[in-house]
Amino acid sequence: MIRKLIFSALLITSCTTHVFYKMIIIPYTYEDQSSSKTFRLTYKNTTQHQICVSTENWPNAAGKINGASSNVWVEIEGSHTPYKIADFNTGYCPGCVSKVNPGETITGTIPYSEFSIPQSLSGNNKILRFRPQGYICKI
Repeated sequence: MIRKLIFSALLITSCTTHVFYKMIIIPYTYEDQSSSKTFRLTYKNTTQHQICVSTENWPNAAGKINGASSNVWVEIEGSHTPYKIADFNTGYCPGCVSKVNPGETITGTIPYSEFSIPQSLSGNNKILRFRPQGYICKI
């Protein structure tokens, strides 16, 4: 009987300490800037809510995205190989989010070098495959 009570108490405690967010797709645009060998990303928050975007869903100042090597890649005209973004790990970072207020815009840049795009293909048409997500920030 005591084991059941302890297990029930632990289960209730563990359920109440986790916060779950409904993830939403971030409708961003990007521009392939071949002269600077970068992709420039832009997101404008058109919602009525502050949107939080984590390090797994937007490039940092160095153009790196945390844990994104299986979720971000480039397809290049004339090549059958998808060029995946380089592995990167920021480590545990609970407060590392960008908070985007209604009407605000954030930008980010990812250099071609993050994808190891060969010089011979850098001038070809490219499609960035990236589906960032965010959530309504808890105030």
